[in-house]
Amino acid sequence: KAGGDHFIHIKSNQDWSARVTDGNWVSVTEGATGNGIGTVTVNAEENSSELRYAEVTVYDRHDVPAALVKFTQDGVQLVPLSTEIRAGYDQATGEVDVLSNTKWTVVKESETDNWFEILTPTGEGDGKIQLSFTQNDEDGIRSATIILKSVVAHEGDYAATKEIVVKQAYKITPVRVMMNADELGSWSFEWTNNPVVIKDVGAQFNAKSRIHNGSKPFGNYTFRWSAITQNPASEAGVRVRHWFCFDEGCELKADIRPADGKISFDFNTANDGNKPSIDGYTAVDFTQPVEFTFKFDPSGANHCHVTYLVNGEVAGSFDTSDEMLRTVTWGRSINMYIGVDNENSGSAILEWYEYTPPMNWE
Repeated sequence: KAGGDHFIHIKSNQDWSARVTDGNWVSVTEGATGNGIGTVTVNAEENSSELRYAEVTVYDRHDVPAALVKFTQDGVQLVPLSTEIRAGYDQATGEVDVLSNTKWTVVKESETDNWFEILTPTGEGDGKIQLSFTQNDEDGIRSATIILKSVVAHEGDYAATKEIVVKQAYKITPVRVMMNADELGSWSFEWTNNPVVIKDVGAQFNAKSRIHNGSKPFGNYTFRWSAITQNPASEAGVRVRHWFCFDEGCELKADIRPADGKISFDFNTANDGNKPSIDGYTAVDFTQPVEFTFKFDPSGANHCHVTYLVNGEVAGSFDTSDEMLRTVTWGRSINMYIGVDNENSGSAILEWYEYTPPMNWE
């Protein structure tokens, strides 16, 4: 923090030069040019505020960069990794990561914003700001600001202050899409058997039936399956499978398995990334139709909070990130497959699916 001189020692057989290429708090005070062996003196000003960075570049005789020296000066570090928290209309919690080397506090800019609460009003070092939300039953986005501030050790010390915008979506009425001939015509048929349209009921998927659409819009999807029938002569149980695929091998998979009385969840991950930690199975009453939902809410401004619902009840949830399903990001399109696999295993009817478009946050 106190600043002072730093020395860059150069070994060379030619003319060279050095100059500051980033950061106005350092300067080259000696050795801006030289020949052969020499020293560059870089002076750093005293830092009374936040941790900061600078760069000095050394050039050869042709003024081509030969080396880059990076400087970091101690100071207060208080960096929220996102300046906006977004939540779905019925999302219970939200969070944003904080990088810090000091104690910090979080407060609402306005105490009249009573639709959310700050669960972590204080912290120290790296941590998370965690919020809880009430359901938004209004007709528009709710927005507020929270203030992240460092705690000073002595009166008059510098206090870093950051503003984070908190937004919550409102409920959007889903669009119900009936599985009739017109809808099936917008999908590609993948396997041996094609789905068969049953008038006023839906599309029957027999074993080895699968449909594909490579550009389904991002949003929430609920599928209603009925008449899931097991072939008693088949050793392999009928399996109704959903694949939600993203770039680089990221896949969210859910299987309806009446032989096991369960719905199962699995994932393919990109570049050996981590798999979400959720219960891989949920028990289901298959004497009734089954409604299964992929629900996407924002997590920060880029990734997603994903929730699985079975007949309206939460079966599991997780957050995507740079380390987990990193291409499952907010607002992108989905490469979608739906089908019944396992040869001669049985059949099922997809009556309809409901699509809820994503929120426009602007």
